Amino acid sequence: MSVNEVIKTQVVDIKKEVALLRSYIIGVVGKDSDGSYRPEFVRRIFRNLSDKPVHIFKSPSLFLKQLTAKR
Repeated sequence: MSVNEVIKTQVVDIKKEVALLRSYIIGVVGKDSDGSYRPEFVRRIFRNLSDKPVHIFKSPSLFLKQLTAKR
């Protein structure tokens, strides 16, 4: 297997994991006390998903720095 094929396989795996994480987060955070989704939260999430990324992370330390930065 070539290096390109390995990288493509890893990217596909990462995309699947991100999709699962998104689903989990929306399922946990998006529910109100009755267990149903809050419509305003779902609209905000879908609007944010369509936005282009604001940051490009080139290293794990830069990623952590952005996570801890105050907005």
